[in-house]
Amino acid sequence: MKKALCLLLALTTAIALIGCSGKNATDAKTSTAESAETTTNYADKDFVADVQNALETRWDSTDKMDVDSVDYESADFVNAITKLTNQESKTLSKYKTANFKDGELQELAIKYLNNLNKSKTIVKKFPSDYINAYDEWEAMYNDRTTIIQTLINKYGLTFSDKYADDVAEITANAKSVASKDKEKEKVDKLAKSLKFNKKGDGTGYYTYTTKVKNNTGLNFEYLTFNIDLLDKDGTVIEQENIYFENVEDGKSYQGDFETDAKFENYKITADYTVKS
Repeated sequence: MKKALCLLLALTTAIALIGCSGKNATDAKTSTAESAETTTNYADKDFVADVQNALETRWDSTDKMDVDSVDYESADFVNAITKLTNQESKTLSKYKTANFKDGELQELAIKYLNNLNKSKTIVKKFPSDYINAYDEWEAMYNDRTTIIQTLINKYGLTFSDKYADDVAEITANAKSVASKDKEKEKVDKLAKSLKFNKKGDGTGYYTYTTKVKNNTGLNFEYLTFNIDLLDKDGTVIEQENIYFENVEDGKSYQGDFETDAKFENYKITADYTVKS
């Protein structure tokens, strides 16, 4: 009886020791994970703060250099913008390889830095190719203001009161870009919805007719559908277009094109001007 009691006591002690050992291991893992979370230096807050500092410094420098009065097609303008952009890049370049807790914020940081590099490339074209360079510059600026506005709306980016006019300009442009993007999305959807009825005339030519109902909620001064006719390899073998003027929301319009091209597929894009 005494021997059996000793065996039972020994077994109970072993089980208790195993339980404690497992608990200690679990506690150690939890502690290590919490410690790692605590000691990881995420760049999220620092990046937002440095964007504020970089932009406010840039705006101050822009005023001091009186960049707005410089001829866009001059070497002075190229030098000024390059200097301003390098100044901003110097403050923010470290974030290209930094650790971020928020993946979306990290993507915005990389986009912002790429945008800065793009601006330096584009501005060099101004003296020799102003018209094309301006279009590229406008697209770059639209991306830039959209990123900054996202940082303001979602990540708490703020600026000192003295820069209220600069921020208002960014907000207005970002709002305009968002509005135009929505318009384009609607028009692209309309273009993709087009279907054609095919009718031959016996000579090898066919007329392709489509009926378009404007359900975009927009009124257009003009609306053109550009149609790329594609062979089986996706190569454009012919281009056609269907043009409408004074297109009102909710109304239907019929258009067509004629061709003898033997195509396998087609791709439609649209050009348009929305009535103000």
